Amino acid sequence: RVCVVGAGAAGLTTIKQLRDQGITDIDCFEKEEDLGGVFNYGTGKNGVYDNAVLTISNYLMAFSDMPPKGHRFHWHHTEYKDYLHQYAKAFGLAKHVALGTRVESVEGGPGRWRVAVRRAGGEVVDKG
Repeated sequence: RVCVVGAGAAGLTTIKQLRDQGITDIDCFEKEEDLGGVFNYGTGKNGVYDNAVLTISNYLMAFSDMPPKGHRFHWHHTEYKDYLHQYAKAFGLAKHVALGTRVESVEGGPGRWRVAVRRAGGEVVDKG
């Protein structure tokens, strides 16, 4: 069983790579109410700002197992978030993600970890 913290670009591709290695018992916890991690824009968010454009091209930001289509350009943050949604859908990743779930603590060591999470309603759950 594997825990992934965050369902942004790194978290989603981690889930995909774990599944490619045959690991399917995966719990991913994303504090936001949507996939995308820091690319979730809005009041009270600590990520991207409203007119952010990625500083490297879509061909460099895309994952090798789902290259972009069309010409090379720099994605607006909303376009990149859409790409992350498409990636999650293409590979069935969302079923591993608990949205609106914040990791409160991680304890343990090799072979045994305990992860406590807080759900949107305030309930703390031990996922050990």
